[in-house]
Amino acid sequence: MKFLKIFLVILFVLIAGWFLLTGGWSTMQSSYKKALKVNTIEGYEKFVLKYPDSEYRSEIEEKISELKLFYDAKAENTITAYQEFIDKYPNTEHYEEIESRIAFLIGFPEVMNLMITKHYTDPELIEYYQ
Repeated sequence: MKFLKIFLVILFVLIAGWFLLTGGWSTMQSSYKKALKVNTIEGYEKFVLKYPDSEYRSEIEEKISELKLFYDAKAENTITAYQEFIDKYPNTEHYEEIESRIAFLIGFPEVMNLMITKHYTDPELIEYYQ
């Protein structure tokens, strides 16, 4: 009888531990997805504070750096600042917004020439579109 009680206590502890562990991971996953969806510095910082040892920490810290540089570029509102941002983060989700801000600063015809020479390598096509 005593053996059965000890066995049941151990079994309960193991099951409770398993639920806590899987529930904790699930909560971290949920918080990670929420931080990505919100996509703000504050949201990412909250995630890092809550899960400092997360496997996503380096990714989240990179997103924080990207957003800070993006906001700095927008505050500076210069072609140089935007170009530095694009140089550092060429695959950013903010690429189109940055391009349109540069277009506004430069003026539309000059941007079209820049985009044409950037996207086309055939000299005849470049000459045609310019």
